[in-house]
Amino acid sequence: MVNSLYSLFDAIARARDDREIRLRLMDAVGEHFGVQRWGIYLFGKQGEIPQMDIRGVPNVNAFVDCYETVGREVDPVLRYVLEFHAPAHEAMVLSPGGWKQCELYKRCCASYEHEHIITGPIVGAAALSVQLIWLAWAIILHLGRQKLLI
Repeated sequence: MVNSLYSLFDAIARARDDREIRLRLMDAVGEHFGVQRWGIYLFGKQGEIPQMDIRGVPNVNAFVDCYETVGREVDPVLRYVLEFHAPAHEAMVLSPGGWKQCELYKRCCASYEHEHIITGPIVGAAALSVQLIWLAWAIILHLGRQKLLI
């Protein structure tokens, strides 16, 4: 797995733009991490509609609408990533057992069977972009009923 992760991260690092990052990541994530649902959610400037590519999520438009309407504003993992510029899993940010009590889980993720969430920033040109990679929903990376593999 180390070599394959290295090649994945190297491919992302060599990408020239957001489109290329999205293509390289989306083609490889399911295989590398063994997840059923994943995506990349690229925030633009304030007020711009995010660019996204999502795989394996049934009724994806309803999920994205739900997240944008009620999920993003209560997403503790996203808040952590934006504050610390570091990847996070819900277990890092919430107390034990806190995920299923969290507003994000109750308002949005539970309905789509997103049992875990992991989110990470994409850093380019020595600066943090307000862009997030997510696996198995995500911005945000959620793993549906699987053990976290990383």
